[in-house]
Amino acid sequence: MTEKDLWIITADTITYRDRPRFMARWQTGQDGLETVTGVFWHDKASGSEDDTIILFGFEWETAPPDQETFETLMKLAVLAIDDWIMAQV
Repeated sequence: MTEKDLWIITADTITYRDRPRFMARWQTGQDGLETVTGVFWHDKASGSEDDTIILFGFEWETAPPDQETFETLMKLAVLAIDDWIMAQV
C-alpha cells in the first residue's frame, strides 16, 4: 500500500488506514473555530487565514499516539489534504 493509499479523504473528513488509525474532521479557513472543542491541529500554510487547514474531532481506533508521532502524522495529513484539494480543481 502506498502512502497515498493510506488516506481516505472527503470534503470534510480524513481517515488514516495505518497505525495509529484515526478519523477526523477537517476544514480550511478559521470560520467556526469557536465551536471546536478538544484536540485540534492547524497548519497555516502560506499564512493566509483562508489557506489554514484545521483537523479536529479525532476518533482514534486505539489510544492516541505520543506527541511526536501525532505531530508527524498531522503534517502528513495536511499534505494529503492539500493533494486532495488540488485534485478537485
